[in-house]
Amino acid sequence: MLGLGDWGVGLAFVLTLGSAALCAVYGFLNWNKPAPAEEAREIAEEEAWEKTEMAHTEGERQ
Repeated sequence: MLGLGDWGVGLAFVLTLGSAALCAVYGFLNWNKPAPAEEAREIAEEEAWEKTEMAHTEGERQ
């Protein structure tokens, strides 16, 4: 098999390529996915900003 000699060498070669492919797929799927704590913090910041913005725009209407 590809002149690698022993079957163990061939198996190691195939497993190395397989693990590299799995790592690439995992990285692609989780590329821009934030950590749960960071996501919750960003949502809380956006909610606070919306509340202050709504209060500010209601103050201008009156």
